[in-house]
Amino acid sequence: MFAHDGTHRRMLAAVFAFAAPAFLLTACNDDPLFEIPPDAPTDVAVAVQGTSATVTWTPGAGATSQEVRMSPIVPVPASAGTALLVEDDHVQTFDDNTTNSALFENLTEGTSYSTTVTAINGSSRTTSDPIVAVISPPSNEPVLTAFYADETDPTILIVEWTGVEGAENYRVTLTPDDDSPEFIDIAPASATSFPNGPVNDGTTYTAEVCALLPGGEESCSNTLTFIADFFPWDEFLPTSLHATGAGKETFYSAANGGFERFTGVPYDQLICKNCHQSITDGDCTACHVGDPDPQIGAVIEDQATVCGACHGRQGSEVTLGFTDVHRDAGVSCSGCHGLEDVHGDGNAYASMLDDGAVDAACENCHNSEADPTFDPAHAGATHTNLDCSTCHMKTVTTCYNCHFETELDFDRKVFYGPPPYPGPAAAGNSWVFLGNRVYGDGSTEVHLMNLQSLKFGTVADGDAVGFATIAPYYGHTIMPAEEVRDCGDCHVNMGGPGGSAALEYNADGRITIAEWVDGESRLVRPHNGIIPIPPDYLTSLYFDFVDLVDPANPPANGADPGSWEFLKAGADTIQILQQYGAPLTADQMTKLGITGP
Repeated sequence: MFAHDGTHRRMLAAVFAFAAPAFLLTACNDDPLFEIPPDAPTDVAVAVQGTSATVTWTPGAGATSQEVRMSPIVPVPASAGTALLVEDDHVQTFDDNTTNSALFENLTEGTSYSTTVTAINGSSRTTSDPIVAVISPPSNEPVLTAFYADETDPTILIVEWTGVEGAENYRVTLTPDDDSPEFIDIAPASATSFPNGPVNDGTTYTAEVCALLPGGEESCSNTLTFIADFFPWDEFLPTSLHATGAGKETFYSAANGGFERFTGVPYDQLICKNCHQSITDGDCTACHVGDPDPQIGAVIEDQATVCGACHGRQGSEVTLGFTDVHRDAGVSCSGCHGLEDVHGDGNAYASMLDDGAVDAACENCHNSEADPTFDPAHAGATHTNLDCSTCHMKTVTTCYNCHFETELDFDRKVFYGPPPYPGPAAAGNSWVFLGNRVYGDGSTEVHLMNLQSLKFGTVADGDAVGFATIAPYYGHTIMPAEEVRDCGDCHVNMGGPGGSAALEYNADGRITIAEWVDGESRLVRPHNGIIPIPPDYLTSLYFDFVDLVDPANPPANGADPGSWEFLKAGADTIQILQQYGAPLTADQMTKLGITGP
């Protein structure tokens, strides 16, 4: 019925295509009419190494085989108008659609290759866009590939390079950008890296490698630079609390409810900034006594004297006779306070109570790894948010009733005393406040705290002010294990005294911090031991404040009878910066058995 020619055969195929497509595709698969062209391969890339090249790609869908071709491009005279492609010089085929890489070797140096990948389905072929790869001739110059500080010793800098064929040796040079010495060393022909140093901190070094060739010839590399910065703490110092003195200013600031709102005197006019002041002028002798340019490894020998010159409360702890297990064991200040605490860590902090401002912590030494005797559960499950110092610290020290006008008018610090509170250890004195430390994430921890109190103005002038600030604090009066507090020292309801302050609060709803005895013309401090800070601390903590009879001529012993006179009862305000501290909660007070009258 149908002629056996190509036209009618295609017509027959068309009829069956509607009636039985599966049959036709199977029966006539060898006919180009029914071949579906595959997708072109994508993501073709060529990586050249020496005279070899690795071609990678993503296979095209629908292919049953693949062909990878690298064809050399042979330049022809300009008159020809184009380049001549020489086909089939380097071809690899794969009878699958899964292979996605091919390695070509023994390519010609200095030749460019047009690289394509073809997806094949029967006689249908779909080819990728060509990628041109250049097989560069070998270089007779070394190439610097890396310049960095050694991980174990950052004073040593390491140079890495690619080698040069025929080199007898390599000359490695590190040139500083200052007047420090240049480093020049000879590395063997087999080397591709070389260490050099020790280098100077803060200096920029330029590295160069020269291949020393036969006959006295040499070829030199590109250059790389590296800044030696293995001691960053000298750069951190300007933002450290030792340099900025920000802690004192943070608490004094009127913006934070500090004493400035009563005095109106800016912080930079106070002599207290002499310790809490900027040292960014580069004077290192405040700590490195007699050494204006301390080098790496410089040690401050008499740390108790040098550090104590500014850290007066720690000096008072010693003067008052309080012991400390670390100090008594010969641990120096730097034994706990590393460079991050002294020179800072590059961040600016408003207070030493900011998270990260102080790295020293009990757990740095007292942990199960470093101390086999350490028992992390010794405080009990009920005290998981209790700071170590709460049980282990004997006392804090502080000056009471600092006379502010004497500082303003005569550049003198005069307080009620001496001695500072709580008085000599030999008399059985101790004095700590119990509250909560607040951390940056809002979490809290029961913590010992300290007090600072000041007076300003006079009754006659009608501007008399009594002020107190309370904040978390760490005193260096850590007790030996046999003397640490037991439960009853804090818990009135656990068989112990709980401290006289707690008993006064339970009886009268107030806690007397300092009280003027009129007939004796002196202040008394009625409580030893733990002084809880109740939720109603603004009204329950009671202070008397005094004034110098003759501010222009304060006595050598500020506690001499007749030197002081009563100023006022009660603090105008008690500052507790909420980002750092908080009073005990009502629930905590109940657990301590301190519930008021």
